[in-house]
Amino acid sequence: MTTNQPDRLGRIEATLETFETRLETFETRLETFETILTSLTTEVRTLVTEVRATNQRLDDTNQRLDDTNQRIDDTNQRLEAEVKRWDERFFQMNRDFGQTSRTIIVTAGIVVIISPVLQSLAPAIEEIVARFLGQS
Repeated sequence: MTTNQPDRLGRIEATLETFETRLETFETRLETFETILTSLTTEVRTLVTEVRATNQRLDDTNQRLDDTNQRIDDTNQRLEAEVKRWDERFFQMNRDFGQTSRTIIVTAGIVVIISPVLQSLAPAIEEIVARFLGQS
């Protein structure tokens, strides 16, 4: 067993050296992973900050857009109201012109129709007025 012991001890030492080497490799990899993880954590925090800022800008833009849409709606309502007022004014003006035109046409017709009658009745009317006033 004594001859086996040095061999066995050598194998154990070799195995320990292999494990130590592997452990050092794992430690190096772990340090690399920690560095990478720290870098990724920093990048994620930066991205989260940028996303929050972008979301805030989007919220502000949406608010401005809503305000603009409200102003456009208000302007459209005022424009529709003004168009209705002008339509009413136009129709009222047409009614007024229609009434004035009818009055002018009726008056002209009466003058055209009555003028010859009055001309032919003028001497008779003069005589009636003269009798009525006491002149003969």
